[in-house]
Amino acid sequence: MNVSDVVKLLEKIPAWKEIKDLPKKITDLENEISELKSKMVFKESCPKCSSQKFPAIRSRNIGTRTYQCEDCQYKETRNIT
Repeated sequence: MNVSDVVKLLEKIPAWKEIKDLPKKITDLENEISELKSKMVFKESCPKCSSQKFPAIRSRNIGTRTYQCEDCQYKETRNIT
């Protein structure tokens, strides 16, 4: 059995087409995420460097939210009410 025989067998498996297309789908999703992130507007400014890239990276049900600056990596947890 050679490589072309294996490929022919794989083509008979219904899920193979989806599996074969995964690398392109992943790349497309990564590009879409990157584009969406570039369009995000954050309301908070970093208290250390004043960057506008200071999103909440984690929220907890107990009333705290953690922010991290995408420029200087400063991290801070705040109580929210």
